[in-house]
Amino acid sequence: MDEKAALRLSIICSFFGLAALYAVSELVEAGRTSLASISIEDVGSAFMVCGNLTAGRVSNGHVFQTLKDSEGSMRLVFFNSTAAAAMAKGVDIYRLPQSLCVEAEVDEYPKGSGSLELVYRGGRIRA
Repeated sequence: MDEKAALRLSIICSFFGLAALYAVSELVEAGRTSLASISIEDVGSAFMVCGNLTAGRVSNGHVFQTLKDSEGSMRLVFFNSTAAAAMAKGVDIYRLPQSLCVEAEVDEYPKGSGSLELVYRGGRIRA
C-alpha cells in the first residue's frame, strides 16, 4: 500500500470513528440522581437531576432557581453565558417550566462553605 492510500484510509477511519463516538455520546444519558445523594465529594461532577422549580429570581441575566425532588432541594444556577446552549435545546432559561430534568455540575458556593449548588454548563435539559 502506498503512502497516499494509507493516508486516505487513516482519514476515512478517523472520520467514521469520530462519527461513531458522537452517535454513542448522543445516545448515552446520565442516570438520574436524587438531590439528597449529592455531597461535597461530588463537586466538579455532573449529574442528571429532575424535579420541580419552587422559587427563583433573575439577577444580571443569570437565573437562580430552587430545584426540589422527593428527597431534597438544591439551588440551580443558569448563568447568562449558557443561555444560548439552553435555547439551542429548546428551553428558555428565563421562562422555565415548573418541572424539568437537567444535567448540571455540582459546585460549592461560596467556596469553603459546604453549601452546594447545581450549575448548568450546557448539558442535557428536558422540560
